[in-house]
Amino acid sequence: GSTLNQVSPANMRLGGDKQLPGAADVSFGSEVISVTDAASGKVWAVSPSTVNGFDEASEPVLVGSEGTVSAVGEDDRIYSADPESGVVTVTGVDANGEVVSSESETWGELKGSGDLQITVVGDKPVVLDAAAGKLLLPGGKRLQLDNAREAKLQQGGPASDFVAIATQKALLKQPLNGSTAKTVAFDGEGVPAAPVQLGGCVHAAWSGANK
Repeated sequence: GSTLNQVSPANMRLGGDKQLPGAADVSFGSEVISVTDAASGKVWAVSPSTVNGFDEASEPVLVGSEGTVSAVGEDDRIYSADPESGVVTVTGVDANGEVVSSESETWGELKGSGDLQITVVGDKPVVLDAAAGKLLLPGGKRLQLDNAREAKLQQGGPASDFVAIATQKALLKQPLNGSTAKTVAFDGEGVPAAPVQLGGCVHAAWSGANK
């Protein structure tokens, strides 16, 4: 399984390893860290200073269905997508990881999805079912992507009018309003890493393609 470890820059040393659930995924904000166990659908919130106190027996901030995914936005809120119910939830927490706000909406096209990826562009959630080539933009608008089996959504980043998606053969800059994407293709094919959008630029890389 995975572990979390708090780092003390002042003392230049690591804290003790904190074991995470086997299917856990971790997303980092500036003051909030989310831990999501896709197997149980549970989402927990901790702060950077309380990482070593994480306990999966503690009360989660959200319980969804199996396959639930989450990411922390620039606003330090936790954005979660539940593939069974089709519900997207935005959860605000305080410094102790206690829920202070929760907003939900149902995206009809999300229901019945397979393995999901989620990212947050500013405060706009975007969800991808790569195997099905199904991209869901803010509000739940569905677009179909070609050759998306190994596609990766961008890492969470600042507000923008588009989301970046890397496929095996191209980088897509998909406007959040659903208009036509800009495609940057290259000769060859590779396994994409999650793109990074920062300072008006998009950084992308593919293993096995020298790109």
